[in-house]
Amino acid sequence: MGEAMRRRDFPGWILLDLLSVCLVLLIQRALQPVAPRPIPNQLRGGELVMVFVVSGICGATAQEGFDEAYAEVETVLSSQANGEGLKLHTIGIAVDPLVEDGLAVLRRFGPFDEILAGAGWENGMSLHYLFGDLSVLPTVPQLLVFRRSVVPENRTLLIMQDTLLFALRGLEEIVHFSQHGLPPGRQSQ
Repeated sequence: MGEAMRRRDFPGWILLDLLSVCLVLLIQRALQPVAPRPIPNQLRGGELVMVFVVSGICGATAQEGFDEAYAEVETVLSSQANGEGLKLHTIGIAVDPLVEDGLAVLRRFGPFDEILAGAGWENGMSLHYLFGDLSVLPTVPQLLVFRRSVVPENRTLLIMQDTLLFALRGLEEIVHFSQHGLPPGRQSQ
């Protein structure tokens, strides 16, 4: 008798009403507009992109002083990017046929924000950065410096096409830049 009494004391329509109210509240919350997330400060305006193309079988990178010259170029570009309110984004590309060989040489110069190793000159990044632009020659070692514009739009970012500022081809140009800036006759665009 007691159980039958409890069922009468709590009619099913109350439970149905409670479920209906909860459902309405959930729907109202789901339909409320979502505030856009702010764009990370490090991406506002853009990036200076440094692409370092290297190979473990390249004799130039084994030359005394090359590691220090590369580190100085990265320091100069980082300072330049910071001065312009940009982030320096570094990409290491090893055009060695074997991934392990490419990773070994990139470790000497890293860390990088992105890396690609293996498949020789046919790897995806070398095809994009070296063979996609006729003004860049497939040479190692090589440093390519791009300006990447990032434009906030609505709740997303538009990444504009990279603009090549300059390319340093070979040991001499990289060492010269590390000590004196751009080689004579070469201007940043």
